[in-house]
Amino acid sequence: MKNTSPGQSPQRKVTKQLLKSQDHQETATLTSGVDSGMATRSKTELITKEKTEMEELKNSVRDLKNDVKAGNLNLMENIQSINAGNEKILAGIGALQKKVDDVQEELTGKITKVAEESTKMFEAVHETISANANAVKDLEAVVEEMAGEMEAMKLELDSLKSQFTKVSDKCVDLEARSRRQNIRIRGVKEGAEGENTREFTANLIKHVLNLPEAPVIEEAHRVPRFKPRFTGEQAYPRQIIVKLRDIPTVEALLKKIKYGEKMIYGNDSIKLLRDYPYEIVQKRRKFSQTREALYGVKGVISGVFYPARMRITFKGISKTFTNPLESLKYAKEIVVKAAAAEED
Repeated sequence: MKNTSPGQSPQRKVTKQLLKSQDHQETATLTSGVDSGMATRSKTELITKEKTEMEELKNSVRDLKNDVKAGNLNLMENIQSINAGNEKILAGIGALQKKVDDVQEELTGKITKVAEESTKMFEAVHETISANANAVKDLEAVVEEMAGEMEAMKLELDSLKSQFTKVSDKCVDLEARSRRQNIRIRGVKEGAEGENTREFTANLIKHVLNLPEAPVIEEAHRVPRFKPRFTGEQAYPRQIIVKLRDIPTVEALLKKIKYGEKMIYGNDSIKLLRDYPYEIVQKRRKFSQTREALYGVKGVISGVFYPARMRITFKGISKTFTNPLESLKYAKEIVVKAAAAEED
């Protein structure tokens, strides 16, 4: 490619030469009338000059064509290079698309496999759940059946408990009635009775109750020896059970004993008690706090009656309690307070 000066392209050069040619033509036209003698010579010079300029113009046009041709060649080369790059890009895109397709196909296969396995697993789980549901229904039926049986057994058990309680109460009552001729003597030292317990206990009762004569005693003995709570001097002496001739004698003797009264025989502090079964003794013992609260209160008559009922009489009004807590509440909040208010 032919080099041109900076800022002056071949097109501009050709244009400039054309403008010069026109100027010369105009100048020649203007000067043709001034000097006719010089016209021929100037015309020859102008023609020569125009030929020269025409040659230059042709050279410029030829150079311009060469430049355009060279530019076209460069443009074609660039287009071919771009096309080659585009082909490479398209090839890369094709390879990438193939990889994407392969990955998609692989993922699709894996997803399909997982879906099939999941379906099988869900089917197995569904079967298991169905089997468990059936088993649960069977168990519910069994439980309902057992619940009915248990309800029947509960009713039967409640009936048996009720019957047992009645039978137990009857047995305790029979035992208590069989002991109505008995009294217990508490506090007599071991061995004080000697060899004749009947005679000893008859004299003891006569002495502590100030009787004119000793009562008739059928039997008398110490209770069986159990493991003592304390040993040595602290050991409690066993109680003596005395069977009298008849029940009226027992009632007459016990009426002579006041609640809380201390009886002394020799050096021993003793008590005479009814001989109740253990179950009744425990029930009657629960009224001890009430009896202690009423002890010494004026105008109050109280007592625990067979088997375990406490009666409190105050100002001519009698109340009977089978609940120890209710009796204690009545004694403290009603009777004791009222008696204290009267004294004030």
